[in-house]
Amino acid sequence: MDIKIIVAAHKECEIPKDSVYLPLFVGSKGKPNIIGKRGGANETFARDDSGENISEKNPTFCELTGIYWAWKNLDAEYIGLVHYRRIFGNGSHNNPMALAMSLAEYQKALEKGGLLIPRKRNYYIESLYSHYSNTHSEEHLKLTREIIKNMHPDQVEIFDKSLDSTKGAMFNMFVMSKSIGGYGLPFALTFFKPEYAEDIFKERNEGNKEYRWGNEKSKQHFCGKEE
Repeated sequence: MDIKIIVAAHKECEIPKDSVYLPLFVGSKGKPNIIGKRGGANETFARDDSGENISEKNPTFCELTGIYWAWKNLDAEYIGLVHYRRIFGNGSHNNPMALAMSLAEYQKALEKGGLLIPRKRNYYIESLYSHYSNTHSEEHLKLTREIIKNMHPDQVEIFDKSLDSTKGAMFNMFVMSKSIGGYGLPFALTFFKPEYAEDIFKERNEGNKEYRWGNEKSKQHFCGKEE
């Protein structure tokens, strides 16, 4: 089972020792290399401005530029995303990298299915929609729904059902089989079509800052669909 998990980062950080992890400097265009520590040794991070990329969109797309880079430039059966501060592991520790899952542990977990996401968080007294609206802006969700309605009308019901739930997989982390819709990206990359999305943003006078929030909720929707 061929697995590669990118560790999205924008500054120096510790890297898990297992070779399944690939540290990736997101938003690297026009910036010098960054170097992290793996097992006490220095390691220069891969860059999301190499190969086919959209690194320049990082200020609004955040780690999604890393996902795009992995999709276009890595040849692996499974691709994953974790972060320099958030990672899949077992137990608790002051240093989360010390408990990072190994390649063997990922392989065992993925034998049960082609998708690995964080354990769902239950907000009990509010839905994912209300939680997001209270934390960020309801406008982001409205924009996301409007784009899905226009480009993927058959998915609106699933999107609504996902956000009506009190439970959701947070943190924008996953390990996913390429057989599941090319790492699930063809749907999430709806928002990489500025010729459509930017028209909506202009109409709302909101600029393009909502790209990253909409993409995260589109992946939440995709995981809900797969269940």
